[in-house]
Amino acid sequence: MAADLPPIRLPERLTDGVIVLDSHTVADAETHSAGEDEEMLRRFDSPRRPTLDETRAAMQRFIDHRADGSDFTYALRLDGQLIGGCATYRLTPTRANVSYWLFPAFRGRGHAARAVTLLCDAFVAMGDLDALEAHIDPDNAPSIAVARRCGFVEAGTVEDTAWTGETSTRLLFVRPAEHPPRPGVTFPMAEGSTRVVYIALAANLGIAVVKLGAFALTRSSAMLTEAVHSLVDTLDQVFLLVGLKKAAKPADAAHPFGHGMEAYFWSFAVALTIFAVGGAASIWTGFHSILHPHPLERPWINYLVLAAAAAFEGASFVVSYREFRRIAHDTRVSLMAFVRLSKDPSLFSTLLEDGAALIGLAIAAAGVTGSAELGWTWADGAASVLIGLLLSAVAAFLAFEVHSLIVGEAAAPRVVAEMRRIIDTDPRVARLDEVLSLMLGPQNILVAITVDFHDALTAGEVQQATWDLSDRLQASDPRICRLFLRPAMRADAPLD
Repeated sequence: MAADLPPIRLPERLTDGVIVLDSHTVADAETHSAGEDEEMLRRFDSPRRPTLDETRAAMQRFIDHRADGSDFTYALRLDGQLIGGCATYRLTPTRANVSYWLFPAFRGRGHAARAVTLLCDAFVAMGDLDALEAHIDPDNAPSIAVARRCGFVEAGTVEDTAWTGETSTRLLFVRPAEHPPRPGVTFPMAEGSTRVVYIALAANLGIAVVKLGAFALTRSSAMLTEAVHSLVDTLDQVFLLVGLKKAAKPADAAHPFGHGMEAYFWSFAVALTIFAVGGAASIWTGFHSILHPHPLERPWINYLVLAAAAAFEGASFVVSYREFRRIAHDTRVSLMAFVRLSKDPSLFSTLLEDGAALIGLAIAAAGVTGSAELGWTWADGAASVLIGLLLSAVAAFLAFEVHSLIVGEAAAPRVVAEMRRIIDTDPRVARLDEVLSLMLGPQNILVAITVDFHDALTAGEVQQATWDLSDRLQASDPRICRLFLRPAMRADAPLD
């Protein structure tokens, strides 16, 4: 801790009735040394296994630092046995770092989430922090699940310096220091989807300017329609970015499950814009050109612009398509099936728009060729009408897909199937009654599960099974932000 930062003064002992957080003792060194595994050493950036004397020295440092408030490390105990620990230190006067670890035999049972919850609540009661941070290795899925379960939200990356002096890039998770805690209801949008939207925005804006210039020189109706098409696509990307930003807002009292549905609303606005501005305007422009045809001037300009636009749109489509393949994993999944199953409209909207743009360019090229080379003065206007119909069809399909998400769709079948597998294979579960899921946004899944535990389990064992299953379920998909698991009411159960 820096000298100008205030000391940390937390309670000496914390408990929720199951686990206890208290001070380490030098005698804990043997248990700690025996409990460490290669995974813990890697997470601690330790190049080798510490000796017992080095571990005793570490225990003494933990005790000394608690006394002077430079940092605060708790021993995590279950039934009096040391099973791990958690630590914290100030980063700034109003922000602290939280870390946690468990010995291998006690992982996946909910103990880490209990410990972090106790620590966060103690900080909230202390009242002098704005936020808590957790720095986690990108490949540490269990710790990421614990952080999200305890209300931490991914907020980028951070460079951490180990005691060896080496630096590493870790995921930054942040949780507001407020009470009551609102666990993980809002996640940032997927980085890949955001990158796709930014690339499409830049491409469409540049293409729109070039097409408008070509229309000014050639007076081509098809080129004007294509310019409108690109301007609409540019506006749509802006709408999608607005949706991404609003969806990442943290939960509040009025929106306890977060704002993830904002992404769906703004995607629906995209569909309306494509239809009203892109489709309708293009059809009107085309009919006007058919009724009042005129010869094209300098059609070679149109060809150059269409070729350049095809290159830009093609590059944007390739980026979108690669992101689709990265997410789909299974190469047998068709593009249309992916669009129908995807819960991220920012990605499939861009895919549809880029695909429609390439088809529209081909139609525009045919119209210019028919008008300039074959003397069909109506061809240019006809191309505009066809482009307008294409945009209207895309808008209708997109509106249908997003409408389904707004009304409320379940998680993807593979996600639900994995949750069922986890529960069905747990020996403490007699029967799985139902698994209900709801997409609260592209990166947020609400899950409600009803299970029947075996009658032989005690109340404590049922509670432990619930924690274990909750950890495993949330680790199965990081988008699971809220999980409600309840025991089933059996028909033959006594009512008194």
